[in-house]
Amino acid sequence: MKGILYLLLIVALSCSSCEKESEIISGNVAPSDPTVSSVQIRQYVQKVYLAIIGTVPSDTDMVNEINFLARNNCSVNDRSNLLDRLFANPLYKTSQYVSKNDLLLEAITSSEINDIIDDIQDDLNSTSTIDTAILNRQLFAMQQLQTAKLDYINGTINLAEVQRRMTASVAFTYANGYGDAWIEAVFGFFLFRLPTLDELDQSGTMLEGFPAYLFLQTGASKEDFIQIFFSSRPFKEGQVRALFREHLYREPNTSELMNYTNSFSNTMDHKLLMRQIFLTNEFLRGE
Repeated sequence: MKGILYLLLIVALSCSSCEKESEIISGNVAPSDPTVSSVQIRQYVQKVYLAIIGTVPSDTDMVNEINFLARNNCSVNDRSNLLDRLFANPLYKTSQYVSKNDLLLEAITSSEINDIIDDIQDDLNSTSTIDTAILNRQLFAMQQLQTAKLDYINGTINLAEVQRRMTASVAFTYANGYGDAWIEAVFGFFLFRLPTLDELDQSGTMLEGFPAYLFLQTGASKEDFIQIFFSSRPFKEGQVRALFREHLYREPNTSELMNYTNSFSNTMDHKLLMRQIFLTNEFLRGE
């Protein structure tokens, strides 16, 4: 009996010694697959077409763009070349203007802008008009809106100025309300929040023509409010946040918000800001 038990022990020890021990190397992480799939390339092409020129590529353009990007695994240089071509397309600025017009002015038409200008001029010509100064300011703001699209397409003004002109116009008031509602609309569209009670009070005081402060600056008119707001750091941060929300479906983290806003503040060029986002691997892979 003892002999049998001894024999079984020998066999068990022999089998265990034949097992291959697995070796675990600390910090050894398998590399991710750097290959960009054809699906990701197709989605990338479609996304940048829609974002930049506001339309999907034709079937022929889609095939050509996919082949162009796939040859070097969708390299940064090739993506950059694609973006350059799309930003040079005349549809780029038209698409950007239409997007802001839809958002801020409920897609007001040129004909409707002209009608508002005619109404203001009729009021100015009326013998019953009391405050011509207000009407003249409204007329000037509407005339600036009237030329905003062409000025933007010609490169005379940038997209920030387009948004400033839209907000300063009577058309913005017609679309979004008066008084506190107007102030809340401005903060909501550009800062994605309501004003604090103090900001609401100070902004209202300024719009009524009395001295007040906003973002550590003082003013005493609607024109002052507009100038302060659209030159402020919060407005510029809001432009960065808007593009992150629209194209990456998230808010920028603290570091991204600071770096992207600093870059945008130096140029006030939305095209460069969009380009930075569209060249990220996050936007490419949709992760």
